[in-house]
Amino acid sequence: MSYKHFIAALAVAFLFLVGGVAAQKSKNKLSQAEFEKMVIDDAPKAFKLAESKQLNFPQLQFFINYERENERNFEYVELLNNIYWQQLSHKDKLNSEHILFLENNFFNSPQNNEPYPFSVSFAYVVKHQTEFKKAWKDSLFNSYVFGHLYLQMLDLQFHLAYDTNLSITERTDKAEAYLAFIKQQLPDYEPYSRAYLYCHYVNRITDNKEKYYTSLTDYLLNFETDPNKLDSYAFEITHYETDATYKPLSLVFINKALEMKKSANFHITKAEALYQLGQVEAARKELDNFNSFNAEAKSNWKDYYKRVEQLINGNK
Repeated sequence: MSYKHFIAALAVAFLFLVGGVAAQKSKNKLSQAEFEKMVIDDAPKAFKLAESKQLNFPQLQFFINYERENERNFEYVELLNNIYWQQLSHKDKLNSEHILFLENNFFNSPQNNEPYPFSVSFAYVVKHQTEFKKAWKDSLFNSYVFGHLYLQMLDLQFHLAYDTNLSITERTDKAEAYLAFIKQQLPDYEPYSRAYLYCHYVNRITDNKEKYYTSLTDYLLNFETDPNKLDSYAFEITHYETDATYKPLSLVFINKALEMKKSANFHITKAEALYQLGQVEAARKELDNFNSFNAEAKSNWKDYYKRVEQLINGNK
């Protein structure tokens, strides 16, 4: 799953659930409106109430949101997030509103000194994953876990990318150390993590093209959920790959993208892939498929279409 899909999943889930928690009594006597006025007029006073655990969750949510959105008292936000977390019971945490709210507000404290530490909230979900799977249902739980692993592997990949002098054996050792950690913590997600790391970190096209394309194909066909990424890889192969051995993969990837989403520009990508494979008539049919879309769907792809059409029709 891509980062943007993860964030979108969290945002949708949060918007759906917000307000779904039963009203929680606060230890202060203030109404929600009175408390909100206090935050606006006298944030230090409101913060003292938070420190003494006298705020309920709606009050804490407003306080955190107000300080962040108005870009003031940034030192409060992390402290308020921690106070919020400390006030949550186990039952509260099983309600996804709370964890999604905190993580949307940058609650990301390291959980331990493991070589690949999880944040406090993610570590808690992982520790109690059986209960969270039942409470959150598969769709939300999987989006949440995949999203966290994706971001963590991006971070791992970013830092290891500086190890430009590492051999493939050394990169493999680093990846396997991380995968052993994931297999211990989240065994159901080790295959996804393995496919991602071998595709994006271990196997480099400049080292061994065959291994690179093998791992790329494994990841894209078995784990990629964004059809636009499949289209992008198909496009890259048609434009930049000079070895005819790997040209057919462009067709494999764009066909997978079209299975997932009927998008006008995907048909241009497929037309060019077919043309490069010598299937000129099939390529022309894909241009016809592109033209079957309405004007709005085609509007951003006129130049791309014109270039590929001229390429193909030059073979008449």
